[in-house]
Amino acid sequence: MDSNATVNFAEYRVEKKREGTHQLKRIGIFLGWSLVPLITMVIGLAFFKPLLWLTPVVVMMVLYTGRYTLNLMNIDYEYCVVSGEFRVDAIHGNAIRKSLAAVRLSDMNAIAPYRDEYKAAADDPAIQKRIEAVSTMSSPDIYYGLYTNEDGLSTVVFFEATAKILKLAKLFNPSTVVTEVTF
Repeated sequence: MDSNATVNFAEYRVEKKREGTHQLKRIGIFLGWSLVPLITMVIGLAFFKPLLWLTPVVVMMVLYTGRYTLNLMNIDYEYCVVSGEFRVDAIHGNAIRKSLAAVRLSDMNAIAPYRDEYKAAADDPAIQKRIEAVSTMSSPDIYYGLYTNEDGLSTVVFFEATAKILKLAKLFNPSTVVTEVTF
């Protein structure tokens, strides 16, 4: 990376809060993985007494798989601006990274806070794809970026802005950025 690229670099990471449907999914997975060992033990005792020694192995495998699955439900979102490209990644359980969006800041039609008079543009029903990469939609520093993705779909990406990310967005696309960050 050259010296100019390091100046035009910003990175920020937020953890998705456990609320709403995300919390209900976690509870469902926990209950499901908790009941499977019990059911396995009952079935093992009732029908497969010669294979009773296998029951603890199955129980341990199920508990380990359940813990691994719950760990993957811990989601972080990472925003990265490098030389005018804005990337948003979802990181599951600090192990699996999935790219949600990668767009040049100069290709965005709007970058604005998700509140007051700017909110209506992000809630437009004509938008075909929504990417909510925020800890919670009630966070005070949620911004959105409107753009057309490589498939031709109008897309809105929600992110929690920092002063440095907004500064770089204004540098690469000064006509579409509205800056009002609280920290």
